[in-house]
Amino acid sequence: MNKEKIQNWFFEFFEFSTKDRSTVTSVSCKFFGEYVFNKQQERILELEKENLILKAHYCLDALSVNINKLMLDKLQAKRDLEQQAKGIEGLKFPTMLRKMWSGGDVQKWILQQAKAKGGDL
Repeated sequence: MNKEKIQNWFFEFFEFSTKDRSTVTSVSCKFFGEYVFNKQQERILELEKENLILKAHYCLDALSVNINKLMLDKLQAKRDLEQQAKGIEGLKFPTMLRKMWSGGDVQKWILQQAKAKGGDL
């Protein structure tokens, strides 16, 4: 609140007892003091509202960033799974070796190949 603003309120508010505005009544002074106090309280409320609005915007921005990050993380996880699935889909054990290898050896080979292609079984 600056000096100019208070001076403008002063001229708007006071009941002057002379035309040259040289004297004011004590009642006018009391009312003017209350008027200025109320104006200050209104400004404080405005600032508090602005602060709450700014905090709300900050929270919304933070929430938006977190949602976007979560969506990107999920998209990346989906891409990773699709890539692993592509690698595993193309995995074929040579049929001629099935009779020569035990079931455990075949499974071990499949797991090694899947891991080499970026997948995991």
